[in-house]
Amino acid sequence: MHKLIDRVSLDGLRVFAVSARAMSFSAAARELSVTQAAVSRRIKLLEDALGYALFDRAGRRIALTREGETLFASVQGMLDYLGTTLEDLAHDGSERAVSIAASASISHLWLSGRLRRFANTHPDVAVRVLTTDSLADLARSDHDLTLLYCTGEHPDW
Repeated sequence: MHKLIDRVSLDGLRVFAVSARAMSFSAAARELSVTQAAVSRRIKLLEDALGYALFDRAGRRIALTREGETLFASVQGMLDYLGTTLEDLAHDGSERAVSIAASASISHLWLSGRLRRFANTHPDVAVRVLTTDSLADLARSDHDLTLLYCTGEHPDW
């Protein structure tokens, strides 16, 4: 029997992440430069492979299911990590990337759009993002900037 991960495509997960972030299959299609039908088909294939719905659909409106919310946080973190690795490998080592660590909620809801705009206006600046809710990872001293939503009370900081 195949493992579940063997039935799930990276492209399907990427389409899911863009759709979940945009909360619109049409907006995801525009961002990915494909048709809305192609996005819907990819989401359906992913849901079939997983065996559960990722979105609740009501006409043109979509919302993440509980499983969809859980998967989105994980997939977005995975794509961020993979993107960082690919960027690091693309550089010859002569430039140092700005390192940002952010909690999942900050990364997904606040930082991602701002980083996209920053990258468009400053293409020469490499940025590496670690998305995690692990306080130990967020507290590491090798980050240039750490962003999280909290009450501000962390005894070790």
